[in-house]
Amino acid sequence: MTSVRPVEHGGSTVLVEIASEKKVIGRVRVSANVPLDDTLTPFMAAALPIALHRRTPLHLQGEVDGVALEHIGEVGALLSGWYPALTRVPVTAEAVVPGSQQRTDDPPRSTGGVGCFFSGGVDSLYSAVKHAGADLTHLIFLTGFDISLRDPVRASSALRANRVVADRLGLQLIEMTTDLRSVGDRYAEWGPVYHGAALAMAGLLLSPVLDRVLVPSTFQSEFMHPWGTHPDLDPLWSSSRVRFVHDGDERTRPQKVAVLADHPFALDHLRVCWEQRGEGTTTYNCGRCEKCVRTMVNLRVVGAAGKCATLPADLTPEQLADLPRVPGRQIPSRENLAELDRRGRHDPRLRSALLRRLRYDAVWGAQAAAEAQIRSVARRLLIS
Repeated sequence: MTSVRPVEHGGSTVLVEIASEKKVIGRVRVSANVPLDDTLTPFMAAALPIALHRRTPLHLQGEVDGVALEHIGEVGALLSGWYPALTRVPVTAEAVVPGSQQRTDDPPRSTGGVGCFFSGGVDSLYSAVKHAGADLTHLIFLTGFDISLRDPVRASSALRANRVVADRLGLQLIEMTTDLRSVGDRYAEWGPVYHGAALAMAGLLLSPVLDRVLVPSTFQSEFMHPWGTHPDLDPLWSSSRVRFVHDGDERTRPQKVAVLADHPFALDHLRVCWEQRGEGTTTYNCGRCEKCVRTMVNLRVVGAAGKCATLPADLTPEQLADLPRVPGRQIPSRENLAELDRRGRHDPRLRSALLRRLRYDAVWGAQAAAEAQIRSVARRLLIS
């Protein structure tokens, strides 16, 4: 069995322990600048991928929301259907808090706030700009996800920038910190599986403040595939108090960048880097890693090269000659080529580079998928 028990709740700080029958798997702490939910509902989401990986029932030693508990079986069915390494398991709790039985597609209640997860990257900036001035009230920034807790300088830099963006958009910034990845990364791949559950945990913790939470889409609907955040998955994390909405899949990444190019303040604070490659890099974007180069390609495709203050003005000849590969995915090259065609832009060097990358990725993608499966099996053998 995989179990979760509460250890500490201090209003804006929560600590839980996740354990197997024989040992403590790990402790997860979350702190914020707002009050946090006092049930185990959020940690049902955080622990589910661990239980699916371990192939053991999940038990919550405390109260959980009845609506969330009802949905959690559907989450397990979807994830295990996508990923053969995961197995659907039963989920139980010591106590169930009756909910309103609100359906995941019901209109949101209007008694609380509306939040949007916000890293400062393309997807979240697009959703923030899109909804600011309408119903959006809060941005949610999490330290401990793409920025490690061991990198306080970068965390502080990103936090300062995100405060500026929130203020410019007239929104409140919810600041959260968690060490969840120190536990979850041992059991599940971050992008394909675990980051969606981690976001669900964060959103459910914010039930005292928010009724609805927007989850910025990674992919446009045409290119949608199994991933940690997905239009079929995100709403299933909902409880009777918080409803999750998958947002932004109407546009490709280059199209989102084109929207941001019309908002200079957004490009002035765009943060996409998580690798920080090379010596002497800044605390923001290194301009060298796959994510930075991919974003620079997006900017060039939509005619906005040089407009982003946080990235180099354009690709170097060396970068153009050897665009970084994206593990297991041809989507970025396909999106960029389609946008070049849609705009009728004449950029033969970029087109040639994208076609070359697309051909390579078609071969390399199968290898990447096999390697991911091997990692998943190895992870189970090492920690089961």
